[in-house]
Amino acid sequence: MLVEPSHFGIPAAAEEMEAAFDERVQYLATVDSEYYRAQRIITTLEKENAARTAWAQKLAIDLNDKEAIIQRLVRQAATKTSA
Repeated sequence: MLVEPSHFGIPAAAEEMEAAFDERVQYLATVDSEYYRAQRIITTLEKENAARTAWAQKLAIDLNDKEAIIQRLVRQAATKTSA
């Protein structure tokens, strides 16, 4: 018994390959612009991070200064009440 090859799957496979090819072409067409967009976002976030880090460091210094003032006032109040 001789079996004829089936050609029913060929158009579907061709369409699938064409869709995959079109998807790859679209990806390659936009990869450069998406890369530069990502680079701009990273640069912006790095600047924002640097500004917030500087702000946090200033707050930490201010906090230390205020804690020192509080400790000094507590010691002064303790010496006044014990005298």
